[in-house]
Amino acid sequence: MVLTAPASVVQRRRATIGRGFAILLLLSGAANAHSEPHRQRKAAARASYISGSRAYERGEFQLALNHFQQGYALIPQSGFLFDMAQSQRQLGQYRQAFYSYQRYLEEARVSGESAAVVEALIDDVKVKQARLHPPGRMVGGNDTVLHLQAGWPGVSATLLHGMSPTVDVGAIFTFNYAVEGLISKPLPGIKLQGRVGKILWDSGRLNLGVSLAPGALLYFASGNCPGGSGCDSNLVGLTAPLALALGMPLNVSTNIHFGLEIPFWVYLNQGGGAEVPILLGGGVEYYFERDLAITLNLRMGPAISSRGNVDFDLKAVTGLAMKL
Repeated sequence: MVLTAPASVVQRRRATIGRGFAILLLLSGAANAHSEPHRQRKAAARASYISGSRAYERGEFQLALNHFQQGYALIPQSGFLFDMAQSQRQLGQYRQAFYSYQRYLEEARVSGESAAVVEALIDDVKVKQARLHPPGRMVGGNDTVLHLQAGWPGVSATLLHGMSPTVDVGAIFTFNYAVEGLISKPLPGIKLQGRVGKILWDSGRLNLGVSLAPGALLYFASGNCPGGSGCDSNLVGLTAPLALALGMPLNVSTNIHFGLEIPFWVYLNQGGGAEVPILLGGGVEYYFERDLAITLNLRMGPAISSRGNVDFDLKAVTGLAMKL
């Protein structure tokens, strides 16, 4: 494999792929006797490599990746792993590229300058992965994610789609067993919201994101309503939670974040009114598979009522996020 210096590899938009390494391996060993099926697999793998190289040079990175994957399935030579990683990096599939580079290092056992080049590429995709998947969001451009959460004050399902590397949109359905997390208001209810999120600032190591999730809520039956008053019918309202999150990656598998959330909402009956919770906290995302993460989020703080009451609001949920 022909590799350039680390700095130039990271800076170049279309870094050199490992064509020499794979071809030499596929063409070597001619003196050894092989069965006809093995020779056919070798020829097919070589054809996949050549097609992948040509597609890569044309900028057709998804097609190149498909060819390299087919070649590796036929003849599992480590050079294919590097070519796959390069294609995945060009496609913005940084987490997949990270694992392919790692596997290449393990299988090829390169050292010296070549190993330094690959390590530089690994550092590059780790930074880019952190930018595309900041804590609290695992959605990249054109990806779709389902996030299921349970805890206090309820259970929820969130579907998000990445419109770009820095913007995602989606919808949230929630069933709560306490009014918007208020400890003293144990009423069951449902909530349906839209959601839009955007990265405002990104240094590569730290990022700041904002999200807004407007929607409607409905809590059932009589009980102790917000503002200290009693309820004699279902509670109907509107909500528009605003959240800020400052996140950073600990490593390629773990993200943490700290945030401020203001899940402002109003109720339209029971005499009307508003609640303004001010919640502080943080969370963790741990990716135990490439596209599967366990999440933990904790927020708490006072909830100020338009009727002058102050309650305690808590949100403590754990979840599972998966790319679809």
